[in-house]
Amino acid sequence: MASVKSGNRAWIISLSVIGVAAAAAIAGVVTYGTVIKPAEDLAMNKTACKSFLDGNEKARLAYVAEATATDHEPSLETGIRIYLTTQFEGVNKAILEAAPKTPIRLAIADIGIQQLQYDSGSSDLITIFNTVDRAATSLIKECQAILPAPAVTVTPTN
Repeated sequence: MASVKSGNRAWIISLSVIGVAAAAAIAGVVTYGTVIKPAEDLAMNKTACKSFLDGNEKARLAYVAEATATDHEPSLETGIRIYLTTQFEGVNKAILEAAPKTPIRLAIADIGIQQLQYDSGSSDLITIFNTVDRAATSLIKECQAILPAPAVTVTPTN
């Protein structure tokens, strides 16, 4: 009778250890999925947004520079091509930095798809420009939602 009780006790201890290990593993997976992974994705998307926003600003400034050029006759086509080329440089960098399967990455990819049409020459330049500009404006709003607001310093005047 004593050997049966000690055998049962060994099983109970073994099952308890397995149960505790399984619960710890489940807790680890839940913690990773609800805390660690979202934080990693957010950090990656912040980096991607910074790259995109830098490229977007350069693209807009390059477009304005062409439109307001005084050393040559400004060209709408040249301005659009400069804008798109510069915008796509930022997008290409940002897509590599964005977290997979997130809305930020998908929005960046939508702009990247326009690069395929631009590079193939199969679509109207104005249409591509408008599509990219609308998508970029939407992505700017998404990025502003996850990036900290820039600090503004107010200098008092006398």
